[in-house]
Amino acid sequence: MNQEPEKELEKSKGTKTEKPSKEPAKLVSVKVLARSGKSVLVEYYHDEILARCYVPGNVLIADKADLDELKAGIPYGVDWSKVGTLSVDPVALDREFKRAGIYTSADLQANPVVANLTIAKLAGAVKSNLIKFAKEQEA
Repeated sequence: MNQEPEKELEKSKGTKTEKPSKEPAKLVSVKVLARSGKSVLVEYYHDEILARCYVPGNVLIADKADLDELKAGIPYGVDWSKVGTLSVDPVALDREFKRAGIYTSADLQANPVVANLTIAKLAGAVKSNLIKFAKEQEA
């Protein structure tokens, strides 16, 4: 009788590799914003960012949910990070700043409210581009 297979079996005892157990769920607080059938729209913080997504209602544990389940949910809203670079027409900025009496950095610092209102006025064109982008994303 060949004992080699038995020796190999003995050697392998206790060295069997086992699958690592699943990490415990990381529960995060959620706020339920809406319910629709078996789905819920929730809001939660992840990495200091407020996020919203649709998840099955059964993933909620009181006012908490597993972060992995939330990440796998259907995102809600427009991904504004995909909008690209936004800019203001520099000629229009020059014209509007001078119209508001802002010629120097000292003027800019001395009149922050006027500067912000002037920039907000110019942001109208940026807002139009954002609305167009959002509609394209939602289509």
